[in-house]
Amino acid sequence: MNWENERKRFPAAMTQVYLETAGTGLIPDYVYDGIKHFQDGRYLRGGDADWGGIGTVQMMSEARENIARMLGCKKEDIFFGSNTSQILSVVFGGWPFQPGDNIVTSAWTFFAQKYAFSFLEKEGVQIRYVTPEKGRITLAMLQEKTDDRTRMICLDFVENSTGFRIDTKAIGTFCRERDICFVVDACQGTGAMPLDVYDMQIDFLANNDYKWMMNYCGTGFGFVTAELRSRLSQRTCGWMADKDLFVEKETIELREDAARFEFGYPNVSGIYGLGLVAKRYCELGGKNIEDYILDLNAYLEDRVKEIPGAHFWSDYERANRSGIAVICFDHEIDRQKLADRKIVAPVRSGAMYGYPAAMRIGLHYYNNREDIDRLIAALAA
Repeated sequence: MNWENERKRFPAAMTQVYLETAGTGLIPDYVYDGIKHFQDGRYLRGGDADWGGIGTVQMMSEARENIARMLGCKKEDIFFGSNTSQILSVVFGGWPFQPGDNIVTSAWTFFAQKYAFSFLEKEGVQIRYVTPEKGRITLAMLQEKTDDRTRMICLDFVENSTGFRIDTKAIGTFCRERDICFVVDACQGTGAMPLDVYDMQIDFLANNDYKWMMNYCGTGFGFVTAELRSRLSQRTCGWMADKDLFVEKETIELREDAARFEFGYPNVSGIYGLGLVAKRYCELGGKNIEDYILDLNAYLEDRVKEIPGAHFWSDYERANRSGIAVICFDHEIDRQKLADRKIVAPVRSGAMYGYPAAMRIGLHYYNNREDIDRLIAALAA
């Protein structure tokens, strides 16, 4: 695989060292050109314009199919929304919780999920937090918190602040055996680390578009099994959820596929971009992408050892690593030094890691070893 040729499809990667994908990823040329073509048509001609010769409904169908291929599922299991939080609200709001039920999750889960859990707590649902050990969450740790009232285990596929990647298959198998709904927030991994939702026995997955999926902000997608679709209640709906699109009638008949959770006219530009990125992901090969990124992760670890007072904090087994790696420091970091060298990498407090300062490095397949070399040179200067 010629990753340098792929890198050239990201103009922003040519002018700087971009290591902030865990916050916002770069846009490839095919996403920019494809969406621009549609937007120009809307601007200059009006109407629905076109998506390379096809209409919007067919485009959405093809995007669903590409995302399904990426996740190892059927396109009927995919639905679109606005972001990860909104997608997760489908399962949090639709599951038939009863007072005394509980959800098991990580104490380090992204705060948006904690906000959602606070509403469930008001209805008598107990939230049981597992405290990670140096970022690690294991099946055994989760099992200690579960009982016969555990209805859901909700975890990040890749933990936002550490880069730890869970053993999704082991946890999914445990949940399936006990009829526990397994919910995965995959926004820090999808597009970089392979996912097979059927094999991993995930019941519900939520993802956004602007990190590792390298799209413009404002679109998300969800995966939900057919069995779970039948168990989730819906109190709201939109015309896109009707099985007979564009047919005006008095009463909605909900679609049987996952699109029953969609509302009105969506962010079609975002959906198109997601479909293009998913298609390219499948062409490149998920395992190839994973290996390349994890090799960069290992190279970063080796280079960090050369810097006095620097520590590679995310020293997990390869199977638990991802595109996110944390470097901690015994001293403060000169942010201006990084900016002067055109290095985009987030510097943050190191308090949660036990150090004065830290950096969360995001590595995608548009990065290379030269990016890491330039980062190390700046930190060592």
